Amino acid sequence: MPHEPRLHHRTWTGRSPFGRKVDRMDDRGPDRIHGYVPSDLLALIMGRDAWWSVPAAVLIGIPMYSNAAGIIPVVEALIGKGAALGTVLAFMMSVIALSLPEMIILRKVLTIRLIAVFIGVVGTGILAVGFLFNALFQ
Repeated sequence: MPHEPRLHHRTWTGRSPFGRKVDRMDDRGPDRIHGYVPSDLLALIMGRDAWWSVPAAVLIGIPMYSNAAGIIPVVEALIGKGAALGTVLAFMMSVIALSLPEMIILRKVLTIRLIAVFIGVVGTGILAVGFLFNALFQ
């Protein structure tokens, strides 16, 4: 039976992936995503009223790198802070599909011209989805 983390105020005890007991003190609080990114700042940029929030979210997501499972807690925190759904979806898709490390990997098998076409097509689709979801879920 897997060991479930027990929450004690701001500390938790759990098991690492290697089975070792882990005691952690979480003094970062809910105002940061994983202790590194100020979530209030990202939620402000990804707000509901600005037309530029979807392109800004895509530009913020490009230098980041994560997998689909790793970005879910970040998305949850941003939506909890009040960011628009379409903007957060665009951010999530740009982190996964248009990340800089992804482009470096694609460079091994594609020419620069094909990578530019890929970025243009995928980027246009991501922007369209972001604007569409923001319009549908206001």
